[in-house]
Amino acid sequence: APDGLAHDGQSVVFSSGSKLVRRGATAAETMADLGSEITAIAARNGRIAAALVSGGVTIIQPDGARAVIGKLGDAPATCITALSFSSDQELLVAQGSAKRSRSEWKRDLMGRGTDGAVWRGGTEGTGQKRVAAGHGWTHRTG
Repeated sequence: APDGLAHDGQSVVFSSGSKLVRRGATAAETMADLGSEITAIAARNGRIAAALVSGGVTIIQPDGARAVIGKLGDAPATCITALSFSSDQELLVAQGSAKRSRSEWKRDLMGRGTDGAVWRGGTEGTGQKRVAAGHGWTHRTG
């Protein structure tokens, strides 16, 4: 079933499990199977970003090339809850928790966890910089 939803400037793109799907004028077409459940997507001008339960963010460039954000700062890019392109060259990443997995959101909330953060980085998968920290379960970027 469709989950995340975005528009890349040309068509609607959505996630369904581990798949990214583009809705064309007459039919839906699977663009990629990323091998792990997708937790968040964003799109802009043909560029698509998808966060994965297994960790990391895959960015598919308009030409089909892929980049991966595997780390946020010095730690693995886990528990990504939202994505948003701030420009064609920059992606905002909301990290719900730096210590817990996405499936542990209730435990994090009840424990009053405040290790969520928002990160900003290049769409090539480099230059991640934390722009906000100390958040309790960060779940959106806008």
